[in-house]
Amino acid sequence: MPPRIEFTKATKRVIGERVNFLCSNPLCGVGTIGPRTEPGKSIKLGVAAHITAAALGGPRYDPKLTDEQRASAENGLWLCQNCAKLIDNDVLRFPTQLLRHWKASTERLAADNIGRQSLFSRLGAPPIVANENPIPRADSPDPKAILETPPPADADVQFLAGGITALGSSFTVVGVGTNHGWHWRVQYLVQSEVGWLTMATIEFDGQRGHPPEVQYVAGTPGALYINHVGMTGTGVFQKQATLYRIAKNDAEIIMTFPTQFYVVGWGMPFDRHLSAKNISLPAVLKERAEFHLQYALDYEISATETGGEAEPLIHYAFSFYLIWNSEHGQFVPKTAADDLSILDMAWNEDTDMFVTRCRDALAPLNKHGTATQKKFVEKYLR
Repeated sequence: MPPRIEFTKATKRVIGERVNFLCSNPLCGVGTIGPRTEPGKSIKLGVAAHITAAALGGPRYDPKLTDEQRASAENGLWLCQNCAKLIDNDVLRFPTQLLRHWKASTERLAADNIGRQSLFSRLGAPPIVANENPIPRADSPDPKAILETPPPADADVQFLAGGITALGSSFTVVGVGTNHGWHWRVQYLVQSEVGWLTMATIEFDGQRGHPPEVQYVAGTPGALYINHVGMTGTGVFQKQATLYRIAKNDAEIIMTFPTQFYVVGWGMPFDRHLSAKNISLPAVLKERAEFHLQYALDYEISATETGGEAEPLIHYAFSFYLIWNSEHGQFVPKTAADDLSILDMAWNEDTDMFVTRCRDALAPLNKHGTATQKKFVEKYLR
């Protein structure tokens, strides 16, 4: 029996680096490398898997390859340990052609993201301005009366949230909508002995008449969870949530992430919808507080194609659990699987990646789909 032709350590590293050490299975996509608690150490959960087997008798063995080709990075696919075992235990389901497509698609996505900020990075969230010298104002039940700058006469002024902070002070959050609701100024005010003090102000543009939705998370300091419009355009709409940690003379963005988006078209005769079915915020921002996000990703038959209401064609549900880390002042994934980068992949997914993930669900459209969908299936599933 000829020996196994293994990858060198350098080749394994290159295979992983070319996909940012993310699992190349588009239905998985988990991160496979990260820090351990001990300084100077890391955790590695990924493997460089052979696309065609390393030895005779192995899965997808190709006798035409030379030893050099068998040991090359071109024959390697970076996967998490679970997916590596999965592809080798079900060769008919995971043929060579499909794995090469995974590799090419994931490397293309990684190449596109070089030097590009994630759509859902906290660096892209609307900035918050802390008032270093708050101006006291008299108590008033009228939200317009407690604002430092009087709003325009036609402004939409709303109480967005209110209650008691962890330190026992009353707080209120006031929203001021102008330009027919496309611009919103959100102000966080705390009641003091001399009146209401504006502690922070956040400006939101492009809201399309959607007032920001605000929830308060108690703590020392506490935080504001604000759901707002993140992006709009032709055939695209996105809402995102940003967590702002707020204290006297100090305010910072903890993180931002999508809560809803839809994409129409982009080369596919389907509408793509992502929505957060429920979001469970911790009652208090303290060490190990848990934050639960539950998402649904639907590909829907276009209403323009069917002539009726859009219907779900393909449905995926997934959850993320994040844990508050007081030392670093941010939420961190509870496990390696709780990786929000999968949402970036869903947003950036191109036609080839979509077809790879949804091949089984698309096949029946060859008989039952619209004319446009039949052409799409014929082109990409042949």
